[in-house]
Amino acid sequence: MDDPPKMEPHFLNTTDYDEMVKSGAVFARQFGKDEPVLDMIDRNILMRGRNRATPGAWCTGRKSWLMDPCSQWDDVNVVKPGPQAKMLEESLNRLLEDWKSQSNTCT
Repeated sequence: MDDPPKMEPHFLNTTDYDEMVKSGAVFARQFGKDEPVLDMIDRNILMRGRNRATPGAWCTGRKSWLMDPCSQWDDVNVVKPGPQAKMLEESLNRLLEDWKSQSNTCT
C-alpha cells in the first residue's frame, strides 16, 4: 500500500479498509494495537460478534436475536469451509498458476 515503499511499515487502518477488501488479498499485516479496522474485519468479513468466537462448523446453536449461535459448540476438530475459504482457494490457485507459468518460461 505504500507507493513508493517507506523505511517504516505502514500500519493498516480504517482508511485502508475498502482497498484491502477490493484487493482480494487473503492476508494483511501490520495493524496497530486495538485498531478499529480489526473490528470492521471481524464484523464484516469474518461475521464475528464483539467478544465472540468466529462462526464455523463447530457452532451448533441456532441463530436468533436472543442467543449467540456459537454459545453451543460441537467438535472443534471438524472444519467445514465457509465463504471466505472459497476466496482463499481462488487466491492460492491464482498464485500457483502464476508461479507455474513463470517457472515454465525459459530465461
